[in-house]
Amino acid sequence: MEVVGELGDALHIEEAVESLKPDVILMDGSMDQVNGVLATRRVLSMRPETKVIALSAYGSRNFIMESMDSGASAYIVKSAASSELIQAISAVMAGEIYLCAEATKQLINRGNGHNGADTVNHLSSRECEVLRLLAQGLSSPEIGNKLHIAASTVGVHRRNIKEKLQIRTIAELTTYATKSGLMDT
Repeated sequence: MEVVGELGDALHIEEAVESLKPDVILMDGSMDQVNGVLATRRVLSMRPETKVIALSAYGSRNFIMESMDSGASAYIVKSAASSELIQAISAVMAGEIYLCAEATKQLINRGNGHNGADTVNHLSSRECEVLRLLAQGLSSPEIGNKLHIAASTVGVHRRNIKEKLQIRTIAELTTYATKSGLMDT
């Protein structure tokens, strides 16, 4: 294996793919300016023989499906990348689809409301409201005032949301809320 190039973002990915003609691209799912799904579509429309391995901090079913639907040949959660990257590259070069263990688990558990719930359908309507307001940058007391509930209740909803979505940080919650369409409501 040989690394032929590296980009900090996907703004100039077409030019890089045209000049470097990579066999495999490791595509970060959450880049600035252009997201990994859109970049994957752009790459594969101009060079369909290139294999794309989606790397993401998110192990939710929505992100996995969106990446695979864009044409990616593999999906690896970043926490598993060090142990599974070589396997993924070998698999996609052999024409196979590769999902890391966490991604496979998420797809198998798709009907389970806990253990990796990954769509807003698994959140209560109140949790969706709290998630949307968190993603807008409101604090727990501000959300409590807006929804006429105690800040401590907001904290409970916040913990439940993080557990159901298997998300740890506010930044990840914000990204999730945006990608799931909650910010459009």
